[in-house]
Formats: sequence, structure tokens, C-alpha cells
Amino acid sequence: MIAYSSDRGGNFDIWVQPVGEGNAAVRVTASPAHDWQPDWAPAGNRLVFRSERDGGGLFVAPVLGGNERKVSSFGYRPRWSHDGLRLAYARFRPPNSERGQNGWELMLLSDGSGDEQMITSANNTPELAWDWSADGQWILGGSQRQTPGRRLIGLFPIAAAPHAETEMRVIASHPEYNLWQARFSRDHRWISFCAAKATEAGVSTIYVAPASGGQWVRITEGKYFDDKPRWSSDGKILYFVSSRTGFFNVWGIQFDPGAGQPVGEPFRVTTFESPGQMILSNVRYMEMALAADRLVLPIMEVSGGIWILENL
Repeated sequence: MIAYSSDRGGNFDIWVQPVGEGNAAVRVTASPAHDWQPDWAPAGNRLVFRSERDGGGLFVAPVLGGNERKVSSFGYRPRWSHDGLRLAYARFRPPNSERGQNGWELMLLSDGSGDEQMITSANNTPELAWDWSADGQWILGGSQRQTPGRRLIGLFPIAAAPHAETEMRVIASHPEYNLWQARFSRDHRWISFCAAKATEAGVSTIYVAPASGGQWVRITEGKYFDDKPRWSSDGKILYFVSSRTGFFNVWGIQFDPGAGQPVGEPFRVTTFESPGQMILSNVRYMEMALAADRLVLPIMEVSGGIWILENL
């Protein structure tokens, strides 16, 4: 199945599209406000997403229908843990006379109890949660706290909360590039990520590096805006969003987990080539997620009409 955000009703809702010709899409959310930034639970039965309804926050919805529930306010870019019991996300809290300090915090939430735990202390730029370690003790994320103006990839130890930034383990960093969208491979041997140079607008390159840190292996050509690398369930394909045809589409490339190298050329997965239906154009803020047989992908459906203005 493909799940996506669509503006069919004048705002972004979450839809699920079974793969295959003639299969109808099923709406998961129906809100007068935007629903976006979805992430699949590992079991594939639930979605967490950011919504602007009810003051804004994070909501969880069953994929096959059921009641949606708000789980947190001020949450951005949520990520499920591998056991599906916890969520990691960035949170911005406005100034408060009692707290004194405002800013971005990396948070953890237990989906069962609803208890929130602050992982990093407040900062003026967010630490973003990209993934979890296999044992659930580390958050793989991005930070500018040590390198203002450029974003690195690091591991935040949950045991060091609420000041995990003080014991962050740097995995990848570069003086000229911002690094985004880090994800562990299925065997947790590799980390995929995007690197974008501030002086090269419209270009983003996908790399893979050892999970412990080390030499980067370039996966895409460095000629296009390639983003959102996601591992297949067997770790042998990296899927990503690319602008290489003029419209954003999903592409894939074979990967050899043993050698840590790409195999062959990128191949095309989706064919959105019209403004009438296309992947969300603001690709930096969209999200794409994979379950075993499902893909979460935001789609825009754009329509227009001809009007006559009289009495000008």
C-alpha cells in the first residue's frame, strides 16, 4: 500500500493507496486542517502524523479505520521506535513565565502511557530524530548545537536525558555540508543520509557510511536533488525521492550490504509527471516512510479553471 498526504479536500489529509491498477485509495484522516509528516508504525497498522488541528501536535490513527487520538502538542517529524512502543520527535515550546526558557527539545513519548520525556535541553535550533538504534537506547538524529550553521549526524543516548546533547556521539560531520535524513540499514551496519552544500542550491547527494562512523560512499550522482533515502526490508535497495526528471519521483538503487557499495544504476519507481498529481513540491519538508509492503508518500492534486472578470 501507498499512504500519502493529499489536498483533495482543500487541505492535506492522509490517504492509503493499495498498490495495483484499479485499487481505490482510502482516506485515513479527514480534518479541516493539514495532516502531514506521517510515519508508519513497524507493524504497519498505525500512522503517526503532524496535524495543525486542535492547536497543532502529533496524532496517531489506525490505518484501517478507527479513532484518531492526539498524543502530543508542539511535535514535529515523529519517528516510531522499532518495537512500536515509543515515539521520538522534535518539540518547540513557546516562552513560559514559569519555565523561563523556550526553544526546541528532542522528546520521547511512551505511546501506551502517554508520558513524555525530554531527551535534550532547549536550543534555538532543533535536534531532529531520524531513527532509533536496534536496542532502543540511542536516537539517531541531526544537530547544529556543536556546529552552528551546519547540521551533523549524531547518536543521542537516552540514558543521558535530559541533557543527551552533552554525550552525543558524532557519526558524520563536514565543514561545508549539512547532513539530513539519516537512517540505519536493516542490519544496523550502515547509515544512509543526504548531504547538501549551502552554496549549491537544488543539489543534494545520498551517501552511506558505516554506522560507527567512517568513510562516506556516494550513492547518487551529485547532479540532482536526491532526498529521503529509505532502506528496503532486506537492506538491498535504497529508495529515494529525486528531481532528475523535472518532477519529484521515487527512485531506487541496488545496494550490496556486504561490500557497502551501490550496484548498477538508479531505477524509477513512480511516474508522477503532471502538475495535476505530483509529489509534494516542497520536498525538504515532506516525509517518506517504508513498511514491509507499504510506502508513505505525500501527493498533491492540483486543479484550475478559467474565469472571466467583468466590470473592470
